[in-house]
Amino acid sequence: YRQLPALYAELTAVGEGPGLTAARVLRFLILTSVRLKEGRGARLSEIDYDKKLWTIPAERMKIKEEGDFEVPLSDQALAVLREMQDGADRHTNDGFIFPGRWSHQCIGRNAIHLALARLQGDGDPRWLDDRGRKITVHGFRSTMATWAQEQRRDDGSRLFDQETIDGALAHFVGGVTGAYQRSQHLGARRKLAIAWGASAIRHGDNSP
Repeated sequence: YRQLPALYAELTAVGEGPGLTAARVLRFLILTSVRLKEGRGARLSEIDYDKKLWTIPAERMKIKEEGDFEVPLSDQALAVLREMQDGADRHTNDGFIFPGRWSHQCIGRNAIHLALARLQGDGDPRWLDDRGRKITVHGFRSTMATWAQEQRRDDGSRLFDQETIDGALAHFVGGVTGAYQRSQHLGARRKLAIAWGASAIRHGDNSP
């Protein structure tokens, strides 16, 4: 996660062209810690800009039985959405925030993986995780979790408890307890989203 601001800056610097939407999806995935399928399929109708909240319908979640999933949005995540809205064609993309090459479809997963591969460049990979492996789209979720687990208050206590981190990753237990977790931890997850968004864009050169 120490390299993340440099990686995020490179994604932000991607200019007009076939990789721009994919780069924005990657930024959105980093900031929200959702799964690839959930992120690339986001629709305008799911976003509440006033409440800074994204509600993913249960049918689009990995575990549908858990119900709709609310994702608090940082200012950085909202900025990505507004970038996409500026050039949106609402008549052809069926409300998809990240449209694909063809009408009525969201961007494909291969385009997103390709955008990440472009960042690696030719030859040896530029971006590696803490174990020396090439970064992956799914790995961004683990990156956020590791960062959150290491944040400490002045007295050494954890800034974000494990339930909040699990909640941000949609790792809830089922049934009534899970519903309680989702409602109780939204405020805590919002604080986590805000701190994580600020960390992603902090200044400093941590490039490989």
